[in-house]
Amino acid sequence: MTDQKLKDFVRLHHIDLVRTVNYQKNKLKDIIYEKRLFNQLSCYHLTEVQYQEINRIITMRKKQLMIFEDLTIFEQRILCHSLPKTFDDISIATYQNLFGNEANKIMQELKRRKLNDQLKNYELKLQNYENLYQTEINIFESKLIQTSVNHQHIQADILMTLLKCYLSHYTNRLIRQIRYKEACVHVKLVRQQRRHLLSKQQIVDVYPQIIADVPKISLNRIQLDYLSKSGPNYIRSNQSSLHSYKHQEKHVQQEHKNIMNVITRYLICEHHIPLTATIIREFSQQLEASLHQQYMIPLSYLNISRTRKELKLIRFNID
Repeated sequence: MTDQKLKDFVRLHHIDLVRTVNYQKNKLKDIIYEKRLFNQLSCYHLTEVQYQEINRIITMRKKQLMIFEDLTIFEQRILCHSLPKTFDDISIATYQNLFGNEANKIMQELKRRKLNDQLKNYELKLQNYENLYQTEINIFESKLIQTSVNHQHIQADILMTLLKCYLSHYTNRLIRQIRYKEACVHVKLVRQQRRHLLSKQQIVDVYPQIIADVPKISLNRIQLDYLSKSGPNYIRSNQSSLHSYKHQEKHVQQEHKNIMNVITRYLICEHHIPLTATIIREFSQQLEASLHQQYMIPLSYLNISRTRKELKLIRFNID
């Protein structure tokens, strides 16, 4: 058992190292390509005012993505049961004295409202920056067209295409950077959660817990807690990484067949749509593409780790 855990530890750290190296390599490539795009923009002899306007647009996008990064980290804190201290600054003893057995429910509802308010605040800020960003781009394009003579309209179109390409690449680079940081923060929060698990037992959680009202249940306490940890939005992760490509392909075809049998039977019986109708064929193609995307695309490191953890839980239950 110890040897197997040591092997898993080494393997996961190797995966983490490879992921870090690939991220740094791709980051360097992105920066080089980004500078090349900016040099192409500079060839159009932009005025000082135009440079200032472009820098203002870039700064606006950067501020928006900083808010997106804060939102991403906040969501990871929710996922890992590691909320900021501001959500746990109310003593449960105060509510127990006032409301007795209802104290836990009241505190849980209060925290959920605070969480929803915080998430809405992030979303409003993101949308506000997005509106300002699009407005600034439209103003810049309008001024560029107005200052261009007839034969320079083509150059203005090319310049705007280059600018949007540069901004898109800049945005995608920062988003990839945020996603990498998100993975690192997730690992850190999970480790902190394990270390401070005992010290947090007196804190009222915002997450719903599973109540199994059946005579006999096949899941143990660990498995129930695992299912409960992500609340009502928990979605079982893609299990395809545990099987071979041939098995995945067979599973996709079987899923496609089962779904299409139900859908076509309903459409024929209830709506009298013929089996050869174009809408059924198009739906079948879209469904197959969606299933392939769900089961066949490579998984992230976090999802692979999660599926293996679920497999261990299942095996533990069987044993």
